Amino acid sequence: MERSIRAVEGTPHLRGGHPPFKGGDLEMDIFFATALAVLGFVLASLGIINRILKKLNESVRLLSKLRTSLRLFNKKKKDKADSLPRQGS
Repeated sequence: MERSIRAVEGTPHLRGGHPPFKGGDLEMDIFFATALAVLGFVLASLGIINRILKKLNESVRLLSKLRTSLRLFNKKKKDKADSLPRQGS
């Protein structure tokens, strides 16, 4: 029994103190953060991010128009169904 308790005490992930990456190297964390920052800067300087944002904005605008059209279509369909005489027994 004592042996298993010591095994648990010796494992950082069971004590709740594990680092973000398995190796736990601060240098790796800094490297990845720097790489992401450089990649973002390069993409921004090339204007790629601007193009992506413009396309997304255009897509959102088109989806909004489609949603409005569908809402109007469904409203007209409902109004037409309400105006028809009901057949009951």
